[in-house]
Amino acid sequence: MKFAFPVLLSVLLGACATTAGYEKQLATWVGKNEVELVRGWGPPNQSYEVSGRRFLVYTVTRDVVVPGNAPSVISNSKGELLMILPGTADTTASSACTTSFELLNAHVASWSHRGDDCTARE
Repeated sequence: MKFAFPVLLSVLLGACATTAGYEKQLATWVGKNEVELVRGWGPPNQSYEVSGRRFLVYTVTRDVVVPGNAPSVISNSKGELLMILPGTADTTASSACTTSFELLNAHVASWSHRGDDCTARE
């Protein structure tokens, strides 16, 4: 079960999405002005300035419920009880992606991201 959970979670969260797909989308913002970025992404969660450069930071988190399993009974061909397997409870898995855009002269100069959910369809 310890192996199955991360695999199932990856399938549920990733489907056809990849980090490369996300990076391709981010690359389209280079050169755009700050107003266009905020129109497209909404207000940032955080902003700050360093050495004349402005940074806009966006963080997205989500929780996914992975259903548990009902208890099961194993019996032989004669109907004799061999084993009762306990069920498992639902679990919640959290994922996040933080994306930072670096602005120079009010235009996107570069971007970076971190987190386990920085993916998009290619």
